[in-house]
Amino acid sequence: MTIKKLLHQIFLKRKGGKTSAKIVDLLLIRPYNGSQIARIIEMDYNTIEYHLEILCKSKLVMCESDSYGSLYYPTDLLLKNHEEYEKIKEMRETVLPQMQAQLKEDNNPQSAQKYRDM
Repeated sequence: MTIKKLLHQIFLKRKGGKTSAKIVDLLLIRPYNGSQIARIIEMDYNTIEYHLEILCKSKLVMCESDSYGSLYYPTDLLLKNHEEYEKIKEMRETVLPQMQAQLKEDNNPQSAQKYRDM
């Protein structure tokens, strides 16, 4: 899988992509442990751990050890592809909501009736 596809998969296609992006944005500033991230993002610790596990398995984030309180860092893979990550994040914030609104409109029975009446 190419890095572009991987980033699409993690940040655009997954329901939790927005949360994963928030975590990555924090880690691009400085290392944090799961508890610190949970506090900053104001989310449940277990939710943050779930996202960190996905990011680690995808080799976008790494952890210094398996012990509680260990710090997480962005990997070289993520740092080398930071520009692509930013593009995908921008897509998530602009294009995706437009597509969702269009889908909602297309599935609206009143909207469908409008097209039949034309």
